[in-house]
Amino acid sequence: MSCERLTILNSRVSSFLVSGFLFVIFTLLVNAADAADKKVIDSEDHSSAEQLVICKVVMNRRNIFTSQNARADSQPVVQSVFSSVNRLHKTTRESVILREAGVAAGDTLSVQSIADIERRLRKLGLFASVAAKLITQDDCVELHIDTQDNFSIVFGASGSYLGGVGNIGFKTGEKNLLGTGNQLLLGLSRNSQGAFRGSIVFDDLHFFDKDWRAKYRIGRTNEGDFYGVSLSDSFRSSRDKREWSFVTERVESDKKYYSSGTTVVAIPQDQFSIGGQHVWRSSLSGKQDSDVSVANFRRGVVLRLTQSDYSALRTTESNTLFIEQPNNQNKIYLGGLLGLDTVDGYIKTQGLDTLNFVQDISIGSSAEIQFGVSVVDEEDAAGLSVSRTDPELAVILRKSALLGKQTLLNLSLASSATFEEQGARPWASTAAFKAFYIKSPKNTLAFNMDFSTGEDGSGLPVQYTLGEESGLRGYEVRQFDGRQRLRVNVETRYRPGWKLGVLDIGAVGFFDAGWASAKGASSPSFKRSFGAGLRLASNAILGSQVIRVDVAAPLDAPVGESSNPRLSVAVGQVFRF
Repeated sequence: MSCERLTILNSRVSSFLVSGFLFVIFTLLVNAADAADKKVIDSEDHSSAEQLVICKVVMNRRNIFTSQNARADSQPVVQSVFSSVNRLHKTTRESVILREAGVAAGDTLSVQSIADIERRLRKLGLFASVAAKLITQDDCVELHIDTQDNFSIVFGASGSYLGGVGNIGFKTGEKNLLGTGNQLLLGLSRNSQGAFRGSIVFDDLHFFDKDWRAKYRIGRTNEGDFYGVSLSDSFRSSRDKREWSFVTERVESDKKYYSSGTTVVAIPQDQFSIGGQHVWRSSLSGKQDSDVSVANFRRGVVLRLTQSDYSALRTTESNTLFIEQPNNQNKIYLGGLLGLDTVDGYIKTQGLDTLNFVQDISIGSSAEIQFGVSVVDEEDAAGLSVSRTDPELAVILRKSALLGKQTLLNLSLASSATFEEQGARPWASTAAFKAFYIKSPKNTLAFNMDFSTGEDGSGLPVQYTLGEESGLRGYEVRQFDGRQRLRVNVETRYRPGWKLGVLDIGAVGFFDAGWASAKGASSPSFKRSFGAGLRLASNAILGSQVIRVDVAAPLDAPVGESSNPRLSVAVGQVFRF
């Protein structure tokens, strides 16, 4: 994975400094505005920090469909289907739930840590609902954990339609294999442009019955083969003091460049990488039992080897990008990272990015700096080997805040740079701002704006595309391109309570705008669209996902292009908090 880059000269550094200055101003304003609202963090009552000894853990594990589902639809055929699905599904094992909850009889817990247990279990994606509570009975404090599984059997066809490109696929497998939380999925897809992908994925939640997670994938596309293996032990709660990961993969693919939605340059690449990182974490707040109102300091080390081989690039007669053949490259990166995370609390909500699925929103901030050195061995066009040493730097900043009781804000900034020996200063920066105003339990106003820009170095050129696939509905996929891009999305999301069997139905009205252009363009031309759509969801079947069905009308269709409304169907919101 190649690292993108930052220059320290002229106007290049100004984009970075201005973005950082705006981030600091935003943080100060948010801290001042919500200082009086620090306690409005979670809908639960977490006022007691007293440590309680758990004498017993009581589990209530429910299958996908319960008696409540049966009563909601009294049709015998539907009830028979519910029963058949339940019989095919193996309810998540108690041992899996207890391991992920990180609790056992004899442990000490505070009331505050109960919400943390719920969040960890919801994050697995195995459950339609999760609830935990402490109950005192006969001088014994019992922890009661109630879970309901979601639909995990995968068998059937799927499809999407985005910006004139249709995609059909077939997938089969199990996302909760025999109740272990493991996943085994086999998939095959093909789109209307001839691209295909076949894959086998296995996700082992508890590798060798430990807290390690292993993932394996192998497959083939029209561009080549790929495989990957990863093993990791991630932070689960604030009590965890370290995490590590190991990843190796090989991917044969085409690096493509576009003009007006058409591929004009394709560079076949065969990339192999292997590496890992180890991160240590220490608490600065002295609290160990909860993720509420804590500050953590992270430091870590990263080691990565990347080998990139390129075949002869393919171009079309319409190529005006003048991209040159890249050199084969071996790269060893050794670096470190420093990070500071503060969590002021969590909000448990519905209707933000989902319909009825409970969503956990973290309130706080994060700052991370990554620094290191790459030793690059490059083979030029004449077959001669050239070596160089390139310092690299990356900065990642995030801030999320609750203003009052109805407005959620999220700001992020990511910038990376490589300082090459030849004097090139390739860099890239992305800044994003999101605001969600919960007008009522049934209506949320959502806003997204993000800006990306970068500068080339000795490696592959920077290009950003804009179209249906990247948030500008009503236009062809990748219809616009450039070395900088601005996107704006405004949505009003309705949750009226409509139902169709087990499906929840929501509605959306939206306005999209954006541009993509070459750097230094005097007056980039905004492209706009508007429309409406439906959102389909089901806690039992889709979990936290939604299916979006949108119809959008372009307001600035290029000359010769149709301005008729376009239909798009896909899984997932255009943007999330």
